[in-house]
Amino acid sequence: MNSKLLNKYIRNECELAELEEVLRWFREKAGTADGKQIMRESWEQFQWREEPSDVDFERMLDRLHHQINLSDRTGEKGLKQPFQRLIIRQLMRAAAILFVPVLAVLLLSYLRGELLFQGGADAEWISIETPIGSKTQFNLPDGSIVWLNHGSSLKYPRRFRPGQREVELEGEAYFEVTSNPRKPFRVRSGQLQVVAVGTEFNVLAYPEDTTLEVTLVEGRVDIRQELRDGPHTLYQMQPDEHLIFQKRAQRLIPAKVSPDKYVAWRSNRLIFDNDTFDEVINRLSRWFNVDFTLEDPELSKYTYTATFSSETLPQILELMELATPIAYEIIPREQQPDGSYSKMKVLISQK
Repeated sequence: MNSKLLNKYIRNECELAELEEVLRWFREKAGTADGKQIMRESWEQFQWREEPSDVDFERMLDRLHHQINLSDRTGEKGLKQPFQRLIIRQLMRAAAILFVPVLAVLLLSYLRGELLFQGGADAEWISIETPIGSKTQFNLPDGSIVWLNHGSSLKYPRRFRPGQREVELEGEAYFEVTSNPRKPFRVRSGQLQVVAVGTEFNVLAYPEDTTLEVTLVEGRVDIRQELRDGPHTLYQMQPDEHLIFQKRAQRLIPAKVSPDKYVAWRSNRLIFDNDTFDEVINRLSRWFNVDFTLEDPELSKYTYTATFSSETLPQILELMELATPIAYEIIPREQQPDGSYSKMKVLISQK
């Protein structure tokens, strides 16, 4: 099994024998480290015909389970009976109608340990990961709702321990926390903890970023830091407040804001409000899974104010070119000797 066959399955081009091999692999190997790597490669290599959009993951996952369970019931004989062949082919056609590939479900399910593999020291923890170009929404064991943005991961216990609710975040997530004053809700991310009881807030905490940001929409949250003698409260946030934590300088910068700019990603909107060029391309890079190269450091002086929703990357770049004296070149993805694809690249220079 390799990413080439998995991509063939996603495109609905598998012969019956190949389908049996794919389903057998899902059942036996997808939970391994090699299996996760193949799924990541397939996601990166898949040639989208349009921008990825939100996915009805539960519906697609039900279809996948149906396929796997049907294969299981046939035992070692394989999918031989005409009726079973007919059902599988119908399911394959249905999967083709659901444009967003089943692979997105597999990444969000296998990587979080909820399907066919469990065990080891982290057996009681679930890890949900969203690939670049996708986001998802799900419920935690206490009923709290989480929206997880592109290229992010959230780890949480299958059952919260008595007296506490704690999750670990890398990336960006929006939390709608179920109120329970007796069990504070903690989001651990890098050096900080965000502690709430019942509230709504956004956390932006990619490990590679030099800052960690929290935006409070409703309620109140405490920002804490774990020190040698225990956790210390650094700041208490109020609604409509945005907090930037500079990791290197260990500095907090609070500000009153309109939260919409920081949470608009949940509704597929990108809002820039006097943002620097570096901030803009950083968000576009994650949003569209591309690498940007600035060929002139003077570009960093430009700022942008705009709102984008359904625009493609070329459309956004064209509008930026109209607003500022820049020129851009898009370098398409290229297939490598090993069958994988390079990332799309965008070169930006000053006119």
